[in-house]
Amino acid sequence: MTRFAELRLRKSDLILKPTGFLELVEIKPILTYNPKERIFHARIMDYYTVHQFLQNKGYPVITHFTLDFSLPGEVTDSLQLDMVLREYQEEALHRWEGAKCRGVVVLPTGSGKTIVALEAIRKLAEKTLIVVPTLDLVSQWREDLQLLLHVPEVGILGGGKKSSKPITVATYDSASLMAHQLTTSFGLLVFDEVHHLPSPTYRLSAEFSLAPHRLGLTATPERYDELHHDLDRLVGPTVYRIAPQLLEKNGYLAPYAIHQIQVTLKPEEKTRYNSHMRIFRNYTRRLDDIEPGWRFETIVKRTVFDPKARKALSNLEKARRVALEASAKIDQVEALLEQYRDAKVIIFSRYTRIVEKISDLFGIPLITHKTKVSERERILSKFKEGTFTKIVTGQVLDEGVDVPDASVGIIISGTGSKREFIQRLGRLLRPQKEQAILYELITESTLEDGISQRRQLENEE
Repeated sequence: MTRFAELRLRKSDLILKPTGFLELVEIKPILTYNPKERIFHARIMDYYTVHQFLQNKGYPVITHFTLDFSLPGEVTDSLQLDMVLREYQEEALHRWEGAKCRGVVVLPTGSGKTIVALEAIRKLAEKTLIVVPTLDLVSQWREDLQLLLHVPEVGILGGGKKSSKPITVATYDSASLMAHQLTTSFGLLVFDEVHHLPSPTYRLSAEFSLAPHRLGLTATPERYDELHHDLDRLVGPTVYRIAPQLLEKNGYLAPYAIHQIQVTLKPEEKTRYNSHMRIFRNYTRRLDDIEPGWRFETIVKRTVFDPKARKALSNLEKARRVALEASAKIDQVEALLEQYRDAKVIIFSRYTRIVEKISDLFGIPLITHKTKVSERERILSKFKEGTFTKIVTGQVLDEGVDVPDASVGIIISGTGSKREFIQRLGRLLRPQKEQAILYELITESTLEDGISQRRQLENEE
């Protein structure tokens, strides 16, 4: 009996219909059998894996759809990159090409990840979808595509716009919402800040696409929920990674230093801190008897049914805020601002009310989630030209915003996220003669000691 396979698309699935007995054991993990229809379901993104496997087995394959991802001739003819790639950018691109144009490139903020992608687009000359987390980045990518790569017209999906072109930029939200419509539209997917992709909704833009070529860009791919391991399948493995120290050594990033400044709680603050921590620790001691070997996630899960767990976590957060907002940090900020009176300084805080307090006390422009886009652009423009030399901000500048060069950063408070730390360091690291300095203000003998240790860059990376 003749044995062959048919492949077709059905909504969000790839359908494999066998004729005759096919040995499919090796790809069984990515297949789901439907006994009623006698067909197999797979993710659309697994088309090439399934197709290649069937061909290697010698089974004829009938594909009920056509794929042509070539750019129109007039677009291809216009592409010309007005940049010379640096040595490490060339190596990153070479590694990616060697992995069949699939994989993640990890480069520090400010080291030119976009340039690597632009050259990949030029060389492949395939219809391309670039997926980004913010509307700010949509605008930046469109500008870079037009000015640096000479793309005649850039499509936009996001912010109320639905204009799909051979080269299109989309937000993660729009790309996932329109995933079904974009299945056969693009041959190359570029995921900027690719650490966002593995989330349950955003991953649809990768899973529902037939794009054979995929490039992920990020400064740090790791996620605390461990979902970064899914990037291997969604995009490809990490093909290139380089630490800021090596780029600084070769003059591609500013020389930099990281300094910690310890501050202490005032008596009243220490009393409040200890009171909140006492409630939390009393709960954890009781938890030792109930669930030996418990982890922090245990407390979070218990908040669903245990009011004492909710109270414990509430007091832990209150203690953390006391530590992160220690009044002595404001005094230290004042001293640093005096020391760096003539330098460009960015001050970071986790909490908006501290940003607002510093802005009011020292007359510094602030940027938070409340700041309108037009006002944010005005402040950053003034900062770039030197009219403003100081900015205080929340987490909105951690990613997705092109921040002008600064030489000094001050972290008043942050999370334990290594990515956040690298993003903030990257706000400062641009090629320049003077040394960039990042100050961390740490409240000693509090939870913040541990937060700082978790986010520190390790020298060997």
